Amino acid sequence: MSRKAKPRFPTFDTRDDLLDAPVADTIDLHGFSAADAEHTVRKVVENWHRRGGGVLYFITGKGKGSVAGPVLKRKVAALLKRDLSAYVAEHAPDDAGGGFKVRVR
Repeated sequence: MSRKAKPRFPTFDTRDDLLDAPVADTIDLHGFSAADAEHTVRKVVENWHRRGGGVLYFITGKGKGSVAGPVLKRKVAALLKRDLSAYVAEHAPDDAGGGFKVRVR
């Protein structure tokens, strides 16, 4: 009788439905003040919610050029998690750490 050999290494599924999803719109927030970025993110998410949803990519940058650290990154993350949670089905930082992918309901 032959036995089926066990795989030598475990297999990992690195697919991510959100990060792998096609992007409907990309919004680059580089150079925006925190207040302008907040206003823009709110309006874009609300508009896409009215349009029936989609996956958005907000580019915040890593914050390396900011004396106080990553201001926009923290601001956008807080908005998505709290204030816009009614419109956001899910969000995640991108692989490079300089933005967020957001699935709008």
